[in-house]
Amino acid sequence: MKSAQTYLYHGTSDAYLTNILAIGLHPASSSTGYLCYSNRIEISEYHAAHMASWDSQMQGRRCKPIVFKILIDRFSISKFCVDRNFILLGASAGPLMGERMLDDMTWRDMLRDAGSVGYSGIMTVQPDDIIADI
Repeated sequence: MKSAQTYLYHGTSDAYLTNILAIGLHPASSSTGYLCYSNRIEISEYHAAHMASWDSQMQGRRCKPIVFKILIDRFSISKFCVDRNFILLGASAGPLMGERMLDDMTWRDMLRDAGSVGYSGIMTVQPDDIIADI
């Protein structure tokens, strides 16, 4: 029996699409040194909608939310980390996880319990990785 494939999602705005397709999803674009990925599409959709709204205001044009769907096997496991911003900021990530101590948490705990994980590597993506019509 073939096991189900696991995907991670990353939500953003199409304002960055040209750069993303040229250089990949790049953690240097984040002040934390990592980007947030989720195993729950609704978290990435929520974040993408907030990014598109913000970028629309900043750029004076309508920006659209986009979500990338990436097979987890494409990631380098050593570059995963606890996504502290998911808990600390919460606003664009959705509901907060609660009072759990971050220092005791592994990235696997974070992904399982909160549906979010940080990734410090560059993820090369193609247009086929974009989920349409969100």
